[in-house]
Amino acid sequence: GQLADELWPALDPEAQSRNLRVTLTYLLRVLEPDRAQRDASFFVRQEGGNLSLHPGESLAVDVWEFDALCERAGDADRRGSPSVALDHALGAVDLWRGEPTELVSEPWAVPLVEQRRLRFAAVATRAGELLLAHGDADRARALAERALAIDPWLEAAHRLVVAAHRATGDDLAARRALGRYREAIDDLGLGPDEATLMVERLLDSAPPGSSPLRAG
Repeated sequence: GQLADELWPALDPEAQSRNLRVTLTYLLRVLEPDRAQRDASFFVRQEGGNLSLHPGESLAVDVWEFDALCERAGDADRRGSPSVALDHALGAVDLWRGEPTELVSEPWAVPLVEQRRLRFAAVATRAGELLLAHGDADRARALAERALAIDPWLEAAHRLVVAAHRATGDDLAARRALGRYREAIDDLGLGPDEATLMVERLLDSAPPGSSPLRAG
């Protein structure tokens, strides 16, 4: 009903429903010329009053794959398999090509878009932490900055930027990154958590060129 109303708002519900059925029939006939008439659609399924995209070999959706890779990364992390977690996390990051701005004005899509934004920030940060553990500080910092572009108050991403700068011996940049985080949480009237305070104490006490801070 929502779909039909979006497409034909000037029509009454009965006419909307009729138009939707006819249009969907024509559309699937074009998309699925080899499907037998009584076979279920490869792409779109109707159950009662619901229309849904059908996952299968004929249809790939990047959002589905992004969600699946995030789940696999989390599962691998929980199993204690960081290399597997990193592969899945980087796969999810590679799928992110920016926010779906065409959906942000749609009320039904806003919570779903926000959920994916925060999920990307979290998985990018975790991938950066794992990269830093492998000694790849530049890529780690780049991922942290991408996460902060979406969630400027993500504490783990701020810590990762600090740790990545420290890993390359740039204490000045590390202190600036820590100051940026302090400003961000001050705007919210919050204070840093214990993990960030520990990073700050380590940064104050560690001489230049010492062992890099580990994120995570």
